[in-house]
Amino acid sequence: MTIDTATPERQNRYIEPASLIEAEERLLLLKQRKSEIEVQLGDRDRRHPDGQRLDGEEYWAWRHSAIYAKGHAEREILELKRWIRDEKFRGREESRQIRAEMANVNLNDPLSLIAGAHRLLGRLGYDGVQFSDEERSLIASLRYSLRQSHVPPDAGDEGTA
Repeated sequence: MTIDTATPERQNRYIEPASLIEAEERLLLLKQRKSEIEVQLGDRDRRHPDGQRLDGEEYWAWRHSAIYAKGHAEREILELKRWIRDEKFRGREESRQIRAEMANVNLNDPLSLIAGAHRLLGRLGYDGVQFSDEERSLIASLRYSLRQSHVPPDAGDEGTA
């Protein structure tokens, strides 16, 4: 197995993960890649695919590329760890906010339940959940019903769908 000696321009592009699961999978792959590079760096008897040993100049060029790739992997591991930590913190904060909002919902009052459901649907929309046209229509109907009942649909929440 050999290292990826792609151009520095290609290796320096950090792409933020789309989800916590993606970030954790990438982190695992990068840790494995870094470990593989370290194993290869320990091999002082580097050879070409045809079995011929690398000469001194080729070896040092290869070693330089391997060290660069290892450093890139280490930097991306740090970025992903930071992103995962921040994402988990955001998730805990959102959970606290939702629990606080739901504590204000009167489970015996249908209008209070509808208003709470509307706020929850709005939060899901902000979190990137894609609603179909029918679902968006239902959310708009909820909002309309709440306004007709003189209950502010967005009470306690700045952003709903």
